[in-house]
Amino acid sequence: MTSRFNKLWGAATAAVIVAAIALIAIGILVHRIYWFGLESRPAAPTQLSQQQVALLEIMKSLLQLAVVSVIGSALTVILRVREERNEKRKQVQDFRHSILEQLGVIYREVKKSRRILRAAGLTTKFSSPPSLFDDQQKNSIRIIWS
Repeated sequence: MTSRFNKLWGAATAAVIVAAIALIAIGILVHRIYWFGLESRPAAPTQLSQQQVALLEIMKSLLQLAVVSVIGSALTVILRVREERNEKRKQVQDFRHSILEQLGVIYREVKKSRRILRAAGLTTKFSSPPSLFDDQQKNSIRIIWS
C-alpha cells in the first residue's frame, strides 16, 4: 500500500512540476509578446491599436489557461491522495469486518458444541461431575468429534 501511495505521490508531484514549468513558459511568452510586440508605449489604455489590444487579449487568455492548469493539477493531486486514503480505510474496515464475522462463526460453533455436550450429560455444572462415562456419553463424544 505504501509503494502505491509513493507512486501516486510521485506522479502528482510530476504533474505539479509540469504545470509550474508550463506557467513559467507561458509567462515568458507573454512577457516577450507584450514587451516586444508593442511598438510604442501609449500613456493611456484607450490609445492602443487593434493589434495591441489583440496581443493583450492573447496574453490574458494564456495567463488564464496557465492558472486553470495549475489549479487543476493541484486539485487532481489532492483528490487522488484523498481517494487513496479512503481506499486504504475501506480495506482496513473490510478486514476488521471479516475478522469479526469469523469470530462470530467460531463463537456459534463453540456454543453449539457446548450445548451438545451438556445435552449428552457432559457438563461442569454439577458439584461432583461423573467420573466414568457410560456408553451413551461415549457415543455422543464420538459423534461430536467425527
